Amino acid sequence: MKNLIFLIIVFVISSCSPPETETDVCIDNMIQMLEMEHYNGVIESECQDYLLWFIHEGSDYFMYDNPCADIALHLWDCEKVDICADNSNQCQTIMSNMTHQGVIGRDK
Repeated sequence: MKNLIFLIIVFVISSCSPPETETDVCIDNMIQMLEMEHYNGVIESECQDYLLWFIHEGSDYFMYDNPCADIALHLWDCEKVDICADNSNQCQTIMSNMTHQGVIGRDK
């Protein structure tokens, strides 16, 4: 009987974990595509590459940042399409109106 109660409790706890959202999957995929790791809040070097996360009209966008380097502007969507590759009006609109969500990745 105790084993049955234990199994029920374990089942209930494991089934209550929140499902991964599209944003979670998008972030994980982008970090993997760029061969980075999840940012844990620790700065190991001032001159490290970071991955910044932004939102514009419900869509996720990502940009490199490095305080020590002059990096060419790349603004990627979830499929790693560079929105600003052709310096389009879409790029300018998104850049002007996106909301910074935080640092999500860093160099390995």
